[in-house]
Amino acid sequence: MKIINQIFTIIKFAFIGVGWGSIIHYITNVSIHNEFSPTVPSFATKFDNLSKAVGVQLLLFALLGILQGYSGYIFEKENISLLTRAIIHYLFILVPLFIVGNILHWFHFTQKSLISFFIISTGIYFIIFTILYFVERRKIITINQKLNN
Repeated sequence: MKIINQIFTIIKFAFIGVGWGSIIHYITNVSIHNEFSPTVPSFATKFDNLSKAVGVQLLLFALLGILQGYSGYIFEKENISLLTRAIIHYLFILVPLFIVGNILHWFHFTQKSLISFFIISTGIYFIIFTILYFVERRKIITINQKLNN
């Protein structure tokens, strides 16, 4: 039964990756170029048809979803400090994102593009981490108050 649960978890994370990847791709595409392209044109030229390029892009979104979904389990390791877990988690999020972004031609390999990618990704990560930290902190305070009463 454990293997079936793992398979369902992998499928769930893959669908989350495809969903979020597609949404983010659409939003950034329309906001930057004022039109939609199913994939970055320079990436699409690597294939003999657009369907193959989009298929590879969706597979990479799924892979990102799986890797980043499993990265959350690092926070279950209570014998590691929160800061260390956050750094490890950040790397598990950022490194695959950078690799996939490079493959999918999300940015040019220039110093300015890399710095922009790093700043934007780090900023988004920090905002999400901060929100989740305070949500969890509030839960702990509530539990402690109930235990004290």
